[in-house]
Amino acid sequence: MKKILVANLASPANPGDQAILKGTLKLFREVWEQPAVTLSTRAFSEKAVYEACGCRVVPSYPDVDCLSMDDSLGKMMRIPQALFRPGLLRSAVRESDAVFLAGGAYFYSYRSCLPGLTYLAHLSAACWGRRFHKPVILLPQSYGPFRSGLAKKFFDDVVAAAKTVFYREEITGNFLKREYPAHQKKFHFLPDLALFLTREELLGASALPPRGRTIGVTLRPWEAGKKNVEDYIRILSGPLYALAASENAKVRIIVQVQDRKRGEGDEAVSRLLETRLKSSLGPERVEFCTAQPYFGLPDLCRLYAECDLMISMRLHSALLSYVVGTPAVVAGYQHKAEGILKSLGLEGLYLGGFDELEDGAFKNQLEAVWKERAMWSERIAQALAKARMLILSRFKELAA
Repeated sequence: MKKILVANLASPANPGDQAILKGTLKLFREVWEQPAVTLSTRAFSEKAVYEACGCRVVPSYPDVDCLSMDDSLGKMMRIPQALFRPGLLRSAVRESDAVFLAGGAYFYSYRSCLPGLTYLAHLSAACWGRRFHKPVILLPQSYGPFRSGLAKKFFDDVVAAAKTVFYREEITGNFLKREYPAHQKKFHFLPDLALFLTREELLGASALPPRGRTIGVTLRPWEAGKKNVEDYIRILSGPLYALAASENAKVRIIVQVQDRKRGEGDEAVSRLLETRLKSSLGPERVEFCTAQPYFGLPDLCRLYAECDLMISMRLHSALLSYVVGTPAVVAGYQHKAEGILKSLGLEGLYLGGFDELEDGAFKNQLEAVWKERAMWSERIAQALAKARMLILSRFKELAA
């Protein structure tokens, strides 16, 4: 396989997606000799980041990048621009030997309305792959649920077009097998491709300073049912304060993903926690880490590696912490977090969703993991070794 298209990349502003791509390219280059890789991205204005990986870059179709900064009226006016140039991606599909849909995506619809242009950008490369008789492989991601019948119908077509569909957690694997019994042989478990990376590939060769009793935290906006951001900040801050106070540790709040609407994204939520902890622990015990326009992988992973324990609402802050040697607990907001940890044999590091957590239970779980950090580090290293072996063996089977 000489020419590979990896379609539907998101913005490099999410370091989790950066890590998945880095792991994907490493895997391709280990399995195939000097493959020519083309990337299609929904963030074409940032194509220089992807070109630095040694890849040709084309826009996704529809090219939703031009819609990302405007209000609703502005987006409506720019829709013709988003639909203007299908030929670049279509030609890339026609020229390729195989089409891979990028790992880390999420095929779902929580609303019953018509699917939007971003959802259609998930599908277009697979549809052209089917038209041009190219093998279509979905790299490990999450699937379902679908409340929109039309979104589900479009995904039906993707499944029909696919040669292989990789899933990264049991719940979506069960969804695929239940919804598409005729395609069972296409569905295979594969760990998240960020786990194919090593500590050295994320951090480089430079030495890290010794750890200094630091608890790291990543957050994202969230609400469910009757609980909102203020509720989960309260649930998190009490046990976090108790642990930091009893262990004489500082808290490092890390903004992993920068939202273009900064008042609504990870940074805004993280500032709420910063304010609350500074009033209880004191400003000298709370460190706030952010970067503009966003963190590069080495800088972000160094922040994780310097921590003794991570508390992660961002899933890839946990996965990247594992790779660099830091235990991380996950407080989830979607089923993928619990499922991915379970698939690694690390379900004991999943604390539950914030709609399920109570202060007392959370405090006890957090303290237990802190005391058993060495044991968890060993278990994580074993899990990563197994995950990497499985990833490589699956792809060698695919290439045979």
